[in-house]
Amino acid sequence: MVSEVLKWRLHRGLPERMFHLREARGAEVDLLVEEGDRLTAVEIKSGATIAPDFFKALGRLRDDVTSREPHLAFDPRVVYGGDAAQRRSAAMVIPWRRLHEHTW
Repeated sequence: MVSEVLKWRLHRGLPERMFHLREARGAEVDLLVEEGDRLTAVEIKSGATIAPDFFKALGRLRDDVTSREPHLAFDPRVVYGGDAAQRRSAAMVIPWRRLHEHTW
């Protein structure tokens, strides 16, 4: 999944600006993409059924980012193994087969 996002960015002449976050206290977000005033945070899940815990790390990171960097637009996303794209209050949910339909 990360390599697909990287290819998407490089084919459009965009800089990589992609990171993985793991904090000492255990918080982890699979992919961060920084673009100007926008930070896209992505959790990658293999499951085909969306579960509430898919959104926990994104919520913690959102709270941290908005308190420290209020000027940043925070764009949370979950990429998963299911088929339905949907907008949830916590994040945009994207099937991995439809990555190419989104801006990274």
